[in-house]
Amino acid sequence: MKKFSFLLIITLISMTAFSQVSLGIKGGVNFSNSTDLNTSMKTGGDAGIFLRLGDPFYFQPEVNYSFRSSSFKNLLDVELPNNFDLKTHNLDIPLLFGYKFLDYENFNFRVFIGPRIGVMLDNNFNKETHHDYFTLMEYGGQFGIGIDFWRFTLDFKYDFSTKKYEPILLDEQWLKQNMFNISIGFKFIK
Repeated sequence: MKKFSFLLIITLISMTAFSQVSLGIKGGVNFSNSTDLNTSMKTGGDAGIFLRLGDPFYFQPEVNYSFRSSSFKNLLDVELPNNFDLKTHNLDIPLLFGYKFLDYENFNFRVFIGPRIGVMLDNNFNKETHHDYFTLMEYGGQFGIGIDFWRFTLDFKYDFSTKKYEPILLDEQWLKQNMFNISIGFKFIK
């Protein structure tokens, strides 16, 4: 059933892929959190470009630079400091599949979902000492809703990670970082 659904989506997108092409830039704010109870949400940001192919079904690949931050407290029995702020710089590549509802000439409402590949470009820890905690590649997904008005876009999306970092707490919890993102974009090609 999963393979059939995937093939159906690909077929619908390929049928409409060249009916509309949009290219634009976007930027926004993200609020990251992890699955660990000893973390607090921090604010970060992202900026990038997107290409949208199709109407009303569409495929939207993106390339985004993302800054994320989380604050960890009361960590026990680890090499990391007991309380620390994790800051990472990432290159994220989401491949989103979506559908436009209420599709008018200068306004539409969209839903989307898709996988995301992430590459950590930098973090605020010594890579040689703490390489076991932070890896370069990360896989995840995104889903959300969006609104287009004339050439402007507004997206609300949830980004989840499938990467589970090594257990860093005494109770063997696994750390996963997730985030909520709000972004505004502008389409140079509508």
